[in-house]
Amino acid sequence: SNDGHLVLSLHDAKSNSRNSRQTNNSSSLTMDKCTRWEEVCTPLLWHANYNAIMGAPMAIRLVNDPGASVGPQQLGVAASEKRGPDEEVKRLRNLLRQSHPDGSTPFTIHLHDVIESVVQLVPQLQRRQRYSEEEENSDTSITIVIVTDKIPTDWEGLEGDDVNQEFVDMLLKLERLPVCVVIRLCTDENRVIQFYNALDARLDDPVTSDSRKGHSLHIDVLDDFGNEAREVYNHNPWLNYGLPLHLIRESGFNHVSFDVLDSRPLTHNELTQFVALLFDSRSAQSEHERGPRTLGDFLLADAAIDYQNFRLTVLNRMKNEAKLYNPIKQRMTPWIDLKEMDRIYGVTPTDTPCSCNIL
Repeated sequence: SNDGHLVLSLHDAKSNSRNSRQTNNSSSLTMDKCTRWEEVCTPLLWHANYNAIMGAPMAIRLVNDPGASVGPQQLGVAASEKRGPDEEVKRLRNLLRQSHPDGSTPFTIHLHDVIESVVQLVPQLQRRQRYSEEEENSDTSITIVIVTDKIPTDWEGLEGDDVNQEFVDMLLKLERLPVCVVIRLCTDENRVIQFYNALDARLDDPVTSDSRKGHSLHIDVLDDFGNEAREVYNHNPWLNYGLPLHLIRESGFNHVSFDVLDSRPLTHNELTQFVALLFDSRSAQSEHERGPRTLGDFLLADAAIDYQNFRLTVLNRMKNEAKLYNPIKQRMTPWIDLKEMDRIYGVTPTDTPCSCNIL
């Protein structure tokens, strides 16, 4: 199907070339129609290259076996002592180029195998977690990304309530494990989008979570870059949803201020946290931590308590930030539209706060 959406550099769009598949130059991007498979392959290769550079192990598993003449059903990046990262990315690129997705989507069986692999890695992750806490680094976890354009089926390609429930039950087995799940949709079909959005809402529902004795599973359902930007704009129009944000959400970055961008307006506290993460991840704190944040040389005030100083810090910091492509306005803009942020979260700089006496 040709309802996919591809991110292209302006140079590639003008030359009608898709050979380079570059998505890292967010200063000159445009969107183009493509096949669903092309939409899958482009960000996958970006993440593979990134993981190779960072030395972060990544396993890629095709839902359907491509056949011995094409290549393996599963391969890794930054995961082998025999092959270098560049060779692994090249193998992946060749595999994707020769593969033609077809057949059923038996996710439940694959999730079972993935869970077994994750369980074996838990002791190693716990050791790394202890080291991260000593070094004041971020949490250590595994991200499971399901990229699909279909609803779960059995091996014969049949859908149904029983198949859906088996899929949900298998997902719930991840609750006790150090993982988060991203479901990246590559389709405009409403029934598929509605199915996964309903699944996300069901697993995040407080009543459902309480019945599972407090365990929770972080799931983020993402659309393509352009559609996701429109959803974010509907709730948080002050933000330029640049491509780097979309890529980091695809990789499984887990923070409440990022997770709810496309579903509701951020609160003042979440706005403060989001800005801290956006401009300087080292200054960000958890929801439960108190105390001042800094952005470089600037003290970041709490937007809920001192919006004007918060705004001033954002303004000063953005002077050092390059503009980037805005998928809504289709031109280069800053990360944050200060007028929109003022309209939603505080008074404008020209407004004079009134004084009053409380008796």
